[in-house]
Amino acid sequence: MILTGYIQIYCMKENRTAVVVSSCDYFEDCWKPFIFSVLKYWDDCPFHIYIISNFKDTDTPDNISFLKVGEDRKFSSNLKKALNQIDAEYIIYMQEDYWLNNPVNTASIVRHINYCEQNAIDYMRLTFPYLKGKETDAGYREHTLNQKYSICLQAAVWKRASLISLLRDGDTGWDFEYGIPQYALSNNMMFKVLSIPFEKRAEGIRYVKGTAVRKGLWTKEGYEFLIDNGFNEFVDHRGREGRIYGALVDNNGPFRLICLALGKIMKLLKLNF
Repeated sequence: MILTGYIQIYCMKENRTAVVVSSCDYFEDCWKPFIFSVLKYWDDCPFHIYIISNFKDTDTPDNISFLKVGEDRKFSSNLKKALNQIDAEYIIYMQEDYWLNNPVNTASIVRHINYCEQNAIDYMRLTFPYLKGKETDAGYREHTLNQKYSICLQAAVWKRASLISLLRDGDTGWDFEYGIPQYALSNNMMFKVLSIPFEKRAEGIRYVKGTAVRKGLWTKEGYEFLIDNGFNEFVDHRGREGRIYGALVDNNGPFRLICLALGKIMKLLKLNF
């Protein structure tokens, strides 16, 4: 696909943006489907894509490579080590099981990054969960750190230095999502946080619902992605999440909190149906 002139001009500048895919060797069965999804739905991606691993890798096209960080020291430590090896002002954060299932509008992504640069934005979420917030003149939603899930580990544009400042050695991904906003507030760390609104979701990054792996199991959409795209060799690498459990935790309706509570009870009781 031929890049638009706007994107070509962007790419001719210093490589100030990179896509960083948080991963480790435990998730190596996700790498080939992830790469496949990028080639299918983001074939004009102008940014280099780095996949974090411990020691392993797999075949990749020229615009994708692995960053090997050695022994697994949990999410934050691994990510910090990888980010310190990248010369980019901004990154697009993703994870290995964010298998794209809709075309990515590169011109929109470039526009989001330019807006972040021009307005000193630290974090801009590019996908769900979609939050309420004050609308900016440019049509984004503005959030505060004390708003629940104002920062999370879904696909987002991050100022690399800001993300590094929030990575506490030894934190898991769960530690990051649940504890980092309060950590930033308690340390008087000021961040500009935005998201794209639901009605503009086509201008973001969309992937399989619930991501492809949850609690070590293939989600319904992750499993179906494997089958539909010929990755049958990975189907038996993991168990498959039960349909009822998946429906409960993916519920976004008025009874979401009740459904989440029921999902947690099922998980505690090790019920998977």
